Amino acid sequence: MAWTWKVPAIALGMAVGSLSLAAVAKVELDGKLLLERADKTQQSYTRSGGGALNLNLEPGDRACVTQGKARLTYGNRVFTLQAPKACFEVARPKSLWDKLVQTCQDVGICQREAEAAFAKPAKSRGDAAGAAPLLYVPEFFDLPALRLPVAGERYPKVLKLLDAQGKEIYREEIARKDLEGAYSLPAEKLRLAARVQVKSTDNTVFYEAPVLWVQGEWPALPTLRERGLSLFLGQSLSYAPAAYSYFLASGDVQLAQTLEKQIRESFVGTAR
Repeated sequence: MAWTWKVPAIALGMAVGSLSLAAVAKVELDGKLLLERADKTQQSYTRSGGGALNLNLEPGDRACVTQGKARLTYGNRVFTLQAPKACFEVARPKSLWDKLVQTCQDVGICQREAEAAFAKPAKSRGDAAGAAPLLYVPEFFDLPALRLPVAGERYPKVLKLLDAQGKEIYREEIARKDLEGAYSLPAEKLRLAARVQVKSTDNTVFYEAPVLWVQGEWPALPTLRERGLSLFLGQSLSYAPAAYSYFLASGDVQLAQTLEKQIRESFVGTAR
């Protein structure tokens, strides 16, 4: 996740380089793991038992088990990574959070920060055509439902949440274009879900992706707006629906509208 903030005076990208301290994580892996670095590079690992992986993790790095399970030891804490709680993210320095809060006192600048934080990654060689973002949910998510706006011209459209065995555990239908809005994914169902799927009744796929809850050392934030802003620090489009949900709940209409446009444009296609 590269720090490509659009306001030079904030210089968050420079702060990452000067404050990042790597720490070794021990990973006992039985399956597949995707390591997303803070600079947007990715590494994948496949293991079936055997010796543990030793990974140097820096602030902003994220490890996600995409198949199977893993036991990750970071410092004196141990995390079990298995769907749906399949990811671990290293916290960013507090100084970056303080700078972001200061920046977002100006709504216009904060909207630009949102656009940068949740920008769709540029395709690199070897990317699958039409690959969609995953759906990340931070483990601190405490709203009754996550809101997910999905574009598409065919109706009716049906959203389904599927568990790890592919069994449907929730569905919601939008019957007509004039009813178009954002789907509401109940948090209690989302915690049991392995995939989210939005299709038309003629089986046209609008969006389909894994649901991944992200564990880590999240800051304790008292307001809904702050919880939404904290997801800017993840620098991943996959956090956009969770941030959008917090801004709707807090009444930050301008920020919510900015993210809704990005989500409708980017949450299209299929992610494996």
